[in-house]
Amino acid sequence: MKWLQEKLIPNLESKSVIVADNASYHNVQLNRHPTSNARKGEMLLWLDKRGIRCSSDMTKAELYDLISMHKLQYETFAIDRLLADRGHTVLRLITGGNNYLVRRSKIIF
Repeated sequence: MKWLQEKLIPNLESKSVIVADNASYHNVQLNRHPTSNARKGEMLLWLDKRGIRCSSDMTKAELYDLISMHKLQYETFAIDRLLADRGHTVLRLITGGNNYLVRRSKIIF
């Protein structure tokens, strides 16, 4: 993060596009989604904060299925936020075997 802030960002032209690979330091998430091992209350809270309809009568497995269906649209990475705040766009490489797909980062505030 320090290198990004001190070396890369000051040298970028305005509205640059940065391609990030799957290195762990590119994938530090903000507002992580609950895992399948999370407490039911944590799952309910995450869904409720995002306006996703659910019921306290649902099982953890059902709640996690809902989370899994919606988690990508709420995924926010630290470098994406930092760069977006400065007017830049991040494209992420998603590996699939020998193929690479590119997904545009979406910043949710």
